[in-house]
Amino acid sequence: MALLGNPFSDYVSEQIVVRQQALGQGYTSGDDRKISTLNTFNSSTAWMRLASAVKITNGDSSLPGMSVADQIRNTNLLDGLGQSDWLGQGLAKNLILRGSPTDSNGTGVAGVNSNPIEGSNIFGKAYGWGYNAGGLNYGRGLVPPPGVTNVDFKYQNDGALAKATITIKAFSAEQFALIDILYMRPGYTCLLEFGHSMYLSNKNKIVTSDTSQTAPLSYLFQEIDNSVKAELPSYTKMAEKISNEKALHDGNYEGFFGKVAKWNWKFNADGSYDITVNLTGLGDIISSLKVNVPKLTSTPTSFTSNFQFKKLNQKTEGFVKSYNEASKAIEGKLGFGIGTLDTETQDAAEEGSFIISNAQSSQLNFELYALWADKKNFPNGTTINVFSENFISGVHNFNEKSHDLPFTNIPISSEVDPRVFTMKEGLVKFDVRAVFDPMYSPTTLIKFGAFLTMLQKICNITDGKRNFLLQFEMVEHISNKLTDDDGNSIPPTNNTLIATYPGNFSSDPNVCLIKFNQFEYNLISSQHEELLSSINKTLTKSPNYKTDHLVDPKFAYPLSEVYINLNFIATILENLKGSDEEADNDTDINVLDLLKGILNGINTSLGGLNDFRVIFNENTSQIDIISESPLLSVKDTKSEKKVKNQSRNYTTINTFGFETIAKINEGSFVTAFNLNSELTNQYATQISIGAQNNANTINGSGTSFSTYNKGLEDNLFIEKISTLESTSTSGSQPLTGRERIDKIWKESEVDEALKEVYDNGEFDESNYINTLKQINNSLSPLIIGEYNNQSNCPSPTFLPFDMSLEMHGLGGLKIYEAFQINGKGLPLSYNPKQMKLIIKSLSHSVSLEGWKTKISTIPKPIFTQKDLKKIQQPKRNPNNYLTRVPITEIFTGPTPNADKLLLNLSPYPRIYVKPNGQIFSGSAVVDGPQLTNGGDITPEAADAMSAIFNTIAEKIPNVKIEITAGNDLYHQNKKAPTSHRKGQGIDFVLKSGTQGSPQYNTIVSILNGYTIGTENKGNGRVWWINEYNNKNTGSTGKHFHVMIRSRGDDYGKEQFKTAQGIKNLTTYSYS
Repeated sequence: MALLGNPFSDYVSEQIVVRQQALGQGYTSGDDRKISTLNTFNSSTAWMRLASAVKITNGDSSLPGMSVADQIRNTNLLDGLGQSDWLGQGLAKNLILRGSPTDSNGTGVAGVNSNPIEGSNIFGKAYGWGYNAGGLNYGRGLVPPPGVTNVDFKYQNDGALAKATITIKAFSAEQFALIDILYMRPGYTCLLEFGHSMYLSNKNKIVTSDTSQTAPLSYLFQEIDNSVKAELPSYTKMAEKISNEKALHDGNYEGFFGKVAKWNWKFNADGSYDITVNLTGLGDIISSLKVNVPKLTSTPTSFTSNFQFKKLNQKTEGFVKSYNEASKAIEGKLGFGIGTLDTETQDAAEEGSFIISNAQSSQLNFELYALWADKKNFPNGTTINVFSENFISGVHNFNEKSHDLPFTNIPISSEVDPRVFTMKEGLVKFDVRAVFDPMYSPTTLIKFGAFLTMLQKICNITDGKRNFLLQFEMVEHISNKLTDDDGNSIPPTNNTLIATYPGNFSSDPNVCLIKFNQFEYNLISSQHEELLSSINKTLTKSPNYKTDHLVDPKFAYPLSEVYINLNFIATILENLKGSDEEADNDTDINVLDLLKGILNGINTSLGGLNDFRVIFNENTSQIDIISESPLLSVKDTKSEKKVKNQSRNYTTINTFGFETIAKINEGSFVTAFNLNSELTNQYATQISIGAQNNANTINGSGTSFSTYNKGLEDNLFIEKISTLESTSTSGSQPLTGRERIDKIWKESEVDEALKEVYDNGEFDESNYINTLKQINNSLSPLIIGEYNNQSNCPSPTFLPFDMSLEMHGLGGLKIYEAFQINGKGLPLSYNPKQMKLIIKSLSHSVSLEGWKTKISTIPKPIFTQKDLKKIQQPKRNPNNYLTRVPITEIFTGPTPNADKLLLNLSPYPRIYVKPNGQIFSGSAVVDGPQLTNGGDITPEAADAMSAIFNTIAEKIPNVKIEITAGNDLYHQNKKAPTSHRKGQGIDFVLKSGTQGSPQYNTIVSILNGYTIGTENKGNGRVWWINEYNNKNTGSTGKHFHVMIRSRGDDYGKEQFKTAQGIKNLTTYSYS
């Protein structure tokens, strides 16, 4: 995830178009309306199912009290059933709650239990419950089975928490007792599923849902061998199963795996019970996790260090004597005194050095302290000599030094074993003017990604099955161990980005630091690049983070590479305890509050360009962090392969009425459409400022609204110019945006403040840092506005409105995904083709009458590469390989087909693209995605490889595959013809197994199955060559070579014949 405004999944987009085209039938003459098609909307009902993960055992005999199993036996609750039918998962399988009566296999049941007293199965018929000899309700008579009557499902807290409310009806005390065992135990998990009983598939076929079994339900009740570590169930795997089921039913299915949070019930006069059960997702567990867990170890656990805590409560007398003597010498040079030290140090807490004062408050505090205090493993540079002439004269040496952070045993839920990895230059230390601040020195900062890794180790919990629940998407990416063919390490891909701009800097190094890049287009005539260089040279930024899907990548920066001051983290922890004087270390500090505090500090220090959201992704069971900044807008590119009737990446929803698109009529499956807008005082001011010519004079944000009033003038009130604004050098015109930025920069003496902070180490917030904060937050909107004037970045603002849609139930939608509307109901000033709508809330309501989905949205502008100034792309070489000139420039054009493949591979982080590749024989290695550094792949290649890798991942859950070639520069420059050059070839290697291993053999079998199963797919036919055995001409190493095209070469044809001769071969194809 990690980005705002990604388009819908393909199956969701296709389902929307299928529905709209079906409902558009009969709009024009000659377009007949099919009653059977309409019945899929008018006659379809919803099915609902709630299944429990509770497993009944005889319990631990050493514990006091009666076990649930004994309670069942003693009350004759399940007379008529053998113990094998209700012990273990037996009761959960037999008592799956549904919207209509069915047996344990999901088959509909009817009739009356013929002999409910004498040993009959009470679950076998629709009626007969609660009528067993000696049971709780003996004598009550025959009653219907219990069931689900309503479901309400929604996402809360910006998508951080999923919550379901299920209404259940029970008709006897016996039923209620069983429901209590399975569905009313807080903390125990349940699987909720619902969908349409009848629907139109994406192939325009009428489908009657077979709800007897789904992959998530089968996974819930699978028999687990607890001795086999790799087979243990997990939230992550269940999330994958649910996600795949949504795609299987083309969005006409939804599922949710959550834990019982609370319940309520009431007894009715007719002897029935109304029960309400609330389920919450894993995000609820995550949000309640404490970060201030007590210190339990003497040495750090998240990184390699033997450091042990030693309380710092007193300076040695020798140091104090030397220090006091030095103070007098410095006083003679500077003309003022700096004070002397008493025998005991100043209270660290009073100085704000919480990294020291709270070192033993929690395990996290201790490990942060260890990073700062461990001089053996993480030393800073040479110690400052306070007696030196350079120090006394004000020349400061930061003695900066960076360190790799060796992390150990970091739990990753998708893997059996914890990860051990090193984050390059994850820690940096440097000295500020420590003589003024004797406690916290050296200043120590840690990369944000490294800090999340520490959290994932220190603050995690397990579900008892060795599955760790606190999982960050960022940690999954940065901890991937990637190597090239020679075994050399490759930086892992990093997809979580923040908004910035060329020339931005941290205004408060007490909070964070980023690597500085100079302004572009000489926007500011400043020398502050030199002022930042002393610290800047120590800061690093991973080169391998994905930005090719953004409108303009230079306005993005990887969040994992932002350096966070350790004392700032310790200060946030201290502040979260509360202001109560009685607050102590027992005060719970949860993960989300800590993250939000750190992210707010980052945002403020970097100019206020980001609006961060911390959400729990139910599809991956991971925590995602996204920024809502429009600077991170995703490109809207024209896809070579249309999705049904739509060629744009963003699906268009018809809000009401009919439309004709490309001669095809479309109706609307939206049942309610609400639209309202209110112009706040802030927006009104910005628009009025931007109304006339001088939009960037008073407020930078006004620039964004200049086009809103394009072609309109106020006949009386011509321009809005600040009375304090001086004119440009010509004296006849007001200052341009660029001139004003430069003027403010100089007159605010920013260079002087930067020099004092970044050159002289003055980190006192009351002086120069406050100046930098004010200027950075004031200038950033102006600078962004000027970049926007130059068409160098997306506009940061958009006229607001709120829109909500209620529609015929649709699964597979996600918070923060984007779509478009046809513009009905919007004023002329809103161009629907130039905006997308971001889903900010999502809910489902299900009853026997049907399933409705409701979404509310926020608008954002859409940008394409055409919206930016055109950048000359390198000319591609002619296709004649005999006259080809070697290509040395990476292809930077759009790659929609490769993007589609990568999106489909996102659930499988262990299937990844080799990031660097050889340009041509004898050349150096260059940066660039090996899949597309020579061009895009074909649509057929994207679809076929998505299917192949999905099959491999399902058959080999722990497989690790590296995609080593696609349409890459190496093959573009080969003299011999190759399928790669046309985007039809994909190479990959097995990294988690060797030639001849079980994983290797499974992949061979799958590829053979595809080469047979796709024989009639034309350009989408799969051919393959096993270059582990038979290397093709010019092959560079052992790998699998797959070709997606109508004709195969001699090697591919030979492999096809080999596959034809394999008995009982499972064949595969794809749609």
